[in-house]
Amino acid sequence: MNPSAQAPLLSAQGLTKVYDEAVALRSFSLDVYDGQIVSLLGPSGSGKSTFLRCVAGLELPEQGRVLLQGRDITAMPAYERGFGMMFQQFALFPHRTVAENVAFGLKMQGVTVGEQRRRVAEMLELVGLQGYGARSVFELSGGEQQRVALARSLAPSPRLLMLDEPLGSLDRTLRERLVDELRAILTHIGITALYVTHDQQEAFAISDRLVLMNRGERVQEGAPVEVYRHPGSRFVAEFFGLRNVLPVLSARQSLDSTEQWLVETPVGSLQLTTASAPTSLLVIRPEAARLASDGDPNLLVGTVKELSFRGSHYRLVTRHGENTLLEWELSTPEQELPLVGDTVCLSLHPSALTFLNAT
Repeated sequence: MNPSAQAPLLSAQGLTKVYDEAVALRSFSLDVYDGQIVSLLGPSGSGKSTFLRCVAGLELPEQGRVLLQGRDITAMPAYERGFGMMFQQFALFPHRTVAENVAFGLKMQGVTVGEQRRRVAEMLELVGLQGYGARSVFELSGGEQQRVALARSLAPSPRLLMLDEPLGSLDRTLRERLVDELRAILTHIGITALYVTHDQQEAFAISDRLVLMNRGERVQEGAPVEVYRHPGSRFVAEFFGLRNVLPVLSARQSLDSTEQWLVETPVGSLQLTTASAPTSLLVIRPEAARLASDGDPNLLVGTVKELSFRGSHYRLVTRHGENTLLEWELSTPEQELPLVGDTVCLSLHPSALTFLNAT
């Protein structure tokens, strides 16, 4: 169902939270629809975890309210909300087995022993830990402990699952593997989830909808691919590592298409394909470039300033004129790359360029 055609499951309206005169949330509002995975992304201190704690009932906002299916739950105790929570520190009970950890919430709900066993077995199978019920948590790897924590959060069938940096304590390789598994599990059961992270790749991989925050406010939101491809401000572009920002000297629309533009910049004329209205700035994504071949369009000539191998790609920095440095990610080419100090000719894909607001 289209979210716009239904009422939100959760609605946070104008939340403001202040700690020692420091404003953590500024009139922050957000609607979350049934079955969505919504990620809150932003730098440290942007208000992500504070928002989560207000929704969970662990903090009371100075202003605003939290509605669950239209009912005001702002002052409701956390234990009455029926939400699941999963944190960076899994907080498993060390003196209990895996099965006893997973069954904890069910026991608190007064679920019968037989139903507890059935539900625990179902959850362990869901997270890929069949047969692990009798094990001690000390026997588990970090990734396995993360799965037990997820199973424990899901076992009581929460109306909303909140995850605060759940993969933050794991190494990069394990995080990259588990984030795909986590999304598969959440989408399989169709649970509504709020996911807090400062890791961009993690947010891109797990989200249906991404909300970028800064200084307690929402900066931009939308589908992850749209937020990345069309940053709404210089802050958004720089947060995503899009540092190729150039002033627009002039912009002329093509006679053949309303989305085709020819833009004059300090590094030359560039073509771009975008539905965005022209502004005074142009952003070029680092994956836009490849080594030019005969007949390629959208050519850019510069001098190689830096070159480093990154496995799946090369990081290339080029100098244009006296002061302009541009950064690129070139898919590992078969042909030999120019060396530092050499002249290089690049071809830029028109759809990887877009206009950018100056704010």
